[in-house]
Amino acid sequence: MENKENIATEIICRRRIKEIRLEHGLSMEEFGKIVGVGKATVSRWESNNVAQIKTSDIYTISNYFNVSPVWVLGYDAPKEKKTKAEQQEMNNISNKLIWLSYDELVKLSSFIDNFLLNKKKEV
Repeated sequence: MENKENIATEIICRRRIKEIRLEHGLSMEEFGKIVGVGKATVSRWESNNVAQIKTSDIYTISNYFNVSPVWVLGYDAPKEKKTKAEQQEMNNISNKLIWLSYDELVKLSSFIDNFLLNKKKEV
């Protein structure tokens, strides 16, 4: 039996696929042509069967409509896909973080919290 979290994620995924299609004013048939599937498949995705969606279809949707594949799948993630420059910068930061000690990470976390708090005060 599927757990409640998986079911909730699938429901969100169905809604997001439909949201993308409608935001771009596409019929199920038009959306299906972009992804490389038929109208009936798009209908199944939007109604009750995203569990069968192929990873390649998620990536096609993600790339064509510039949305995060993780967001499409129904997870709590930003909708917009990062640019290559943004992704490279995130990778650079990640590569630097792995070398920090626990104490350094705690200090960095505190610095970031203070920085964000000050940004909120500016707005």
